[in-house]
Amino acid sequence: MIRTRKTPPIFAVGVISLLVISCYLLVFRDGELGQQHVAKATTVSDIRGLVAMSREIAAMKKLPLITLANEGFLAVTHSWLCNTLRMHVHEQVIVIATDEKAYMDLKEGWPHVRIYRYNTTQEMTGSYTFGANGYRILLLLRVRILLELLKHDVSFLLFETDCVWLRNPLPVLDAYAGYDVVGAQLGHTLDYRDARGEDAPMATKNFSVNFMLVRATEGGVALWEKMASRLQRHIGSEWEQNIVDFLCKQRFGGVNCELFPYSKIADGIWYMMVEGARNRLAARPYVINNNYIKGVENKIKRAKENRHWFLKDERNCDLEMVDGLTRFQ
Repeated sequence: MIRTRKTPPIFAVGVISLLVISCYLLVFRDGELGQQHVAKATTVSDIRGLVAMSREIAAMKKLPLITLANEGFLAVTHSWLCNTLRMHVHEQVIVIATDEKAYMDLKEGWPHVRIYRYNTTQEMTGSYTFGANGYRILLLLRVRILLELLKHDVSFLLFETDCVWLRNPLPVLDAYAGYDVVGAQLGHTLDYRDARGEDAPMATKNFSVNFMLVRATEGGVALWEKMASRLQRHIGSEWEQNIVDFLCKQRFGGVNCELFPYSKIADGIWYMMVEGARNRLAARPYVINNNYIKGVENKIKRAKENRHWFLKDERNCDLEMVDGLTRFQ
């Protein structure tokens, strides 16, 4: 059982903000608006337990690694936990489960991983398609939860489990001690299928939030707070990573930002590159994020095709795959 410590009752503003978002979700379903969804509201939790978990990890002189999961993302999350089984990072991981099915399933399957149950509405259980209203609200909710952590002096690495860790990337972070925000960068989306393998693909120098180190410094908190505010005002038209990219390049609030090399933290464009471009940009990265593809089933299919899937079935790790692929550190 995970033990938590008592923390001061200073969460009122954060809880109110999260309540507003959760209620907003009820009237912003995919393709429709309607007050009838308000009746589906459930109790909204505070995040004292999440802060306590994060502080437990920090007390071990380690950085919390934080991700979200719901029922629709369970298989992907199980696969990532199998992928990293031997990397000695699970003691730093916190999975924020946004529904009871995900919470119970992950607690049972991974008793030594910190699973935090965040109470929200039943709308948060689906495997949302990229760009859908529910997907946007889930991202906004994640942003607001993480903002509360930053305000309580918790730094973290935000990551998503639809990825493969070919090697433990945490040693890479050691080179960025002086930065407030360090993010993965987006790959170039043009000409990546060039059959001749010419040098068309390149990194864009634009920030992505699917693998991002955020420190609870003055600059880090200022950027995240501004991003959260702007994202909430423009939930239907802006993405959090575009806002982060803009604020970082403007050095908003004095924030000091940097990008991880694409050769170390790659994105889904990696899967689309011809061999020549892949060898030039990221021959063997630490992390490959399985994005630039819509739908959980399509993500799983691509992972399996590239031997980046680590489940034998719903609950059991394919240890042969893990041992055959991963360079343990």
